[in-house]
Amino acid sequence: MQDVLLIGLDLGTQGVRAMLADTKGKVLTASSCRYARINAAEGEGKEQAAYDWEKTAWQVLADLTRQAQERLRDAQVFLAVDGTSGTILPLDRDFQPLRTALMYNDSRAGEVVPEVHEAAKELETRLGYRMGSSFALPKILWIRENQPELFEKTRAFVHQTDYIVGRLCGQYQVTDYANALKTGYDLLEERWDEKVWQALSLDRSLFPKVVSPGEVIGSILPQAAAATGLPLTTRIVAGATDGYAACIASGVVQPGQFNSTLGTTLVLKGVTKAFIRDPEGRVYCHKHPDGYWYPGGAGNVGGLCLNTWFEEARFDEYNAQVPDVVPTGNVIYPLLTKGERFPFVRPEAEGFQKVIREDLISRYAGTMEGVAYTERLCYDTLASLGCEIGEELTITGGAVKAPVWSQIRADVLGRKLVEPVVAETAFGGILLAGSRAMGRSVSEAAEAMVRIARVFEPDEARHARYNEYYEEFCALCRDRGYIQ
Repeated sequence: MQDVLLIGLDLGTQGVRAMLADTKGKVLTASSCRYARINAAEGEGKEQAAYDWEKTAWQVLADLTRQAQERLRDAQVFLAVDGTSGTILPLDRDFQPLRTALMYNDSRAGEVVPEVHEAAKELETRLGYRMGSSFALPKILWIRENQPELFEKTRAFVHQTDYIVGRLCGQYQVTDYANALKTGYDLLEERWDEKVWQALSLDRSLFPKVVSPGEVIGSILPQAAAATGLPLTTRIVAGATDGYAACIASGVVQPGQFNSTLGTTLVLKGVTKAFIRDPEGRVYCHKHPDGYWYPGGAGNVGGLCLNTWFEEARFDEYNAQVPDVVPTGNVIYPLLTKGERFPFVRPEAEGFQKVIREDLISRYAGTMEGVAYTERLCYDTLASLGCEIGEELTITGGAVKAPVWSQIRADVLGRKLVEPVVAETAFGGILLAGSRAMGRSVSEAAEAMVRIARVFEPDEARHARYNEYYEEFCALCRDRGYIQ
């Protein structure tokens, strides 16, 4: 019987990560490499060269295949790619890049956002979000307004994943609906909103065909197989955005399941049966491959506050002392920069601190608690919009390296927190590829492949005390007009 193997290829902001697994979810090997240039722009822009994506991805895949050469020799391989959300690249008639890609965090398209809002106001109202400079559609308009000669030569605008998929199997004008969302795709109607294009005078031919994450796009090209070492039996399936793939990787695939990814910032996503619409634009929905919805939001508070305010080299020392001082009674909103987008949208928002215990460890632990209070407010916001949230939450991101922080979060939230064995974004691609390879739904693939590493049960006594401090946190937010 032919061996079936799965590859997830994650195109991040700083580099590429790939993982190889079997259909039971066992990771066989992995490889990663940073881009030669993180930013190829001159001036204030954020750009990357598609050549750097391809070169780095091929290098990572070649390393992966060298490590698993024997296992791959007679295997049927399914590969899915994820990438940064909102990154856009113009291609010419031969599907060659016309310029470096405008990255998701390039803000220059802000100058055309009002025009996009006017054209897409019905779509924005229907889907419950507002397009910003991080979206792909404003970036396309920015290129037309600022580089008209280049725009005239453009045959297709593609996302980061689409370009690598095209290099792998020759299909450049196919994307998934996770990536298409920020380019103006209507997830409720499952079609492009042509009225938006008409209002912006954009040609339909510039936009790709949209398929569901996990759908087969094509077979690997001989030249791509030769460059990467992948077998000619490799099938390329549609992936997703990196945030979408990370949520799937955590095993959050059934209604009521939610995930918190706490890294530099905090991102929440979960599964609901019904579409969730937020008139304030804090939360927007992706479409689940099994017909459910993925509402979620991303805030500006996260683990970066610890790295900024405390000595990272001493974190292990601090963490060992945290259990002795919690709950601290300090009430901290650790926002480092002005402006917040979730759990509330307030461009004027600033952090605050009410400190009653001044010692170093109490400040450190209090900052952890402050992130947890923010996380709880995020979940309360989701619940107020109609999300049914289960008693068990999944946690991923760099913060899980500090179990003491996970315990604080469990105590503040009053919910059991579970940490998967493998929660890397590339594993989300493996699950999408696995659903196709096994002929199962994504939910069934996750059930078969996701394993739990650790569980954090909330302590009832600490939770009761944290309830008081959380109410104080919310009161301070209300005093500042951040929440009602």
